Amino acid sequence: MDGYNFSAAARRVISAAHLEAAARDHEYIGTEHLLLSAIRRPDEGAALLLGRLGVDIHALRIAIEELAPSGKKPLDPDRERPWTSGGQKVLEFAMMYAREEGRVEVDPGHLLVALLRVEKGIAAQVLRRAGVSAEHVVAARAQAAS
Repeated sequence: MDGYNFSAAARRVISAAHLEAAARDHEYIGTEHLLLSAIRRPDEGAALLLGRLGVDIHALRIAIEELAPSGKKPLDPDRERPWTSGGQKVLEFAMMYAREEGRVEVDPGHLLVALLRVEKGIAAQVLRRAGVSAEHVVAARAQAAS
C-alpha cells in the first residue's frame, strides 16, 4: 500500500476486523469493526492508548453494539466482506499519519487517529461520545513515546 508497511499489531487489527464483522453477521467491514478489533487486546496498541485516556473499553463495545447491532440472519463467517468507504479511508489516513511522523510503518495508534478522522463512521461517533479526540490520541502517543 503506497510503500507503507503495517506493523504486526496493525496487521492483526486489520485482519481481526473481518472476524468482528463475521461475528456480528455484517455483510461489510467498517470503522466499527476496526475499532472493535483494535480494542480486542487490552494490553496492546490502541487499547493501551485509550486506557491511558481513561476510556472504558467495555463501554465502547456496548456503544458499538447499540449503533451497529448484529445482523438479523446468520452469514457464512468465511464469506468475503467488502470494506466500506469509511474503512478504506481509515487505512489511507493511517498511512498519511505515519508519513507525517516520518515513519514507514503504520501502527495501531495511527489507525486509532485515522478512525477519529472519518467523522461519519461509527467508530468516530463512539469515541467522541467517550470524550476522545484525535488530538487526545496524538498527545497520548507522544507521551507514551517519551
